[in-house]
Amino acid sequence: MIIEMMQYYGLTKELKNAGYFVDESYGPMFEDLKKYMPSGDLIALTGPIGVGKTSSLHKIMIDLEKEGNILVVSSLSIDKNKVNLNTLIDAMVADLADEETITLHKRTELRMRQIQKLITRRNVPVAIFIDEAHDLPMQTLIELKRLMELISKAGGRLAIVLVGHPRLKFELHRASMQEIGMRTQHVIMKGIDGCEEKFFDWMLSSCLESNVKVSDIFTPGARKTIISKLKTPLEMECYTWRVLSEGYLTAEKPISESTVCDVIGKNFDSLESRLTRQGYPIGRLSESIGVSVSEIKDYQKGRLPAGRAHEIDDELTQLGIAIGATR
Repeated sequence: MIIEMMQYYGLTKELKNAGYFVDESYGPMFEDLKKYMPSGDLIALTGPIGVGKTSSLHKIMIDLEKEGNILVVSSLSIDKNKVNLNTLIDAMVADLADEETITLHKRTELRMRQIQKLITRRNVPVAIFIDEAHDLPMQTLIELKRLMELISKAGGRLAIVLVGHPRLKFELHRASMQEIGMRTQHVIMKGIDGCEEKFFDWMLSSCLESNVKVSDIFTPGARKTIISKLKTPLEMECYTWRVLSEGYLTAEKPISESTVCDVIGKNFDSLESRLTRQGYPIGRLSESIGVSVSEIKDYQKGRLPAGRAHEIDDELTQLGIAIGATR
């Protein structure tokens, strides 16, 4: 059905293959990162789910490598809960060592000296990027801070860029994490905020045949609804694709506003959905504020007494979540 649907609407490729959209916030964000990296800072780059963190991270690393002023290291470990200092050291060795293979000492002291030499002899700052860093164990973060200090004492500069959900910023500022949080530079990834219309038209135009226009596919009302409701590249891509699939089933062209509303659904802007985009699904939120899962569910559905609901509102405020933005 996918091929037939694409032919019906004049699509030459799937929306997920549109490419990388350079939004207006990318330039300032990239400059902020370059400003902090030479000092060997710990940097938290945060943004909501779907804002384009992983794809932007890939572009950032490519752009840094092109400029050649900072050496880039990336951690490819899949299970971030199991990432520790040793796995990150392995990543640094893999990306920085001149030799094809290098044997690290088993003794911690000697291994640290090897890493010091590996970084300091480069005479340029090194930056290691860790995606999904909101899942890193606290002990790993503490060890990373100590590693940065060791490199600095030896005359090297190691910047660590933690990429994750907005809750990463607030986790770093918990009382138990103050020694790290107070030393962290924060950079916020805004994504397509403010240029949703431009992104939507670019995404579709990149995937349509040259003689097909966006207005051939969507009515003005349908286009306006998509642009007003969907706020991240991932949302735009996924929901627009679903709308196209639904429109094809009823042979609708151009697709109407009512079809868009039916696909997006009433629960898209629910409290639960908005909290999840900030990195707080029900289980994580329950753990973060010490409230049972069942009570969190009642809270999200508006079933709690007003007094208790306000108490949870206050807890969310302590996490840095703007209640007005989630209700």
